[in-house]
Amino acid sequence: MATLHIRRFPEPLYHRLAKLATQERRSLSAEVVVLLERELSKWSKSQEKVLTALDRWRLKPSRSAIPSSLELLRADRQR
Repeated sequence: MATLHIRRFPEPLYHRLAKLATQERRSLSAEVVVLLERELSKWSKSQEKVLTALDRWRLKPSRSAIPSSLELLRADRQR
């Protein structure tokens, strides 16, 4: 298992975190892991929703609007 060290951790935040860990009957490390997992899970789900919505609303050009590569080559040769 990996180890994470945090420098310059704000002391008021540390005390809030320690209090929460005590209330939840977890170690400080366990509480940090639980909170990070919870937040990252929310973030992943919201990101999936956004990507799904973008994919759903993406405008797809009609095939007739896109010139074929053959047409592009002919036009280039005529220049």
